[in-house]
Amino acid sequence: MTKLPLTLFLADQMAPFKASASAFFDKASDAARNGRLWRLCARCTGRVFTALMLVAGFFSAGLDQSGPSMGPAPAMAQMIDPGERIPGASGLPLPRFVSLASDKAHMRTGPGQQYPILWTYVRRNIPLEITAEYGHWRRVRDWDGTQGWMHSALLSGNRTALVSGGLHKLYQKPEPSDHPIFEVEAGVIVSLQNCTPLWCEVGAGGRSAWIDRNALWGTYRGEALN
Repeated sequence: MTKLPLTLFLADQMAPFKASASAFFDKASDAARNGRLWRLCARCTGRVFTALMLVAGFFSAGLDQSGPSMGPAPAMAQMIDPGERIPGASGLPLPRFVSLASDKAHMRTGPGQQYPILWTYVRRNIPLEITAEYGHWRRVRDWDGTQGWMHSALLSGNRTALVSGGLHKLYQKPEPSDHPIFEVEAGVIVSLQNCTPLWCEVGAGGRSAWIDRNALWGTYRGEALN
């Protein structure tokens, strides 16, 4: 049987830039339209603003969105045993993973509109971890450990994950002996469909396949998903 070449889904990284205020917003608007802007710094001071996590060719769970090319994500969240979580004020467990439901979401320093904006996220489906609740507000942490508060209306229970740590093969079955059907690069966002203790079935580019669970940021050790 002829083996087909692997399809490679990339998240190519562009260098962060700094510009004056007017040039910054012109470039930021263009980058957002083309899916290359991940989040904006809202606390940079003076006339110089910084845009971080610029990426090209962003590819996510069939939704044509992208994420940053990145190294290993923080492991502290994923090492939590699901049995160790406790109910929050909403009755849902803490901590827990969610995804961004909006193409524009402000992360604030505290649980309320009166608190300053830390970051503005401009791509939906980014996986986030809720670590605390206060009324309708949720303290969230992203892939690199950045924490702040978002309104619950900006978050979705749809589960996604961020590929981290390099290039990974995906398989038709959850078996490393199976022939890989495509590859994903660190920075690609996938939808989570089903997870066993060692593998997760994910969606990417309209296709479904299995990936080593350790390659993902957005699930807890031993957490069952189906």
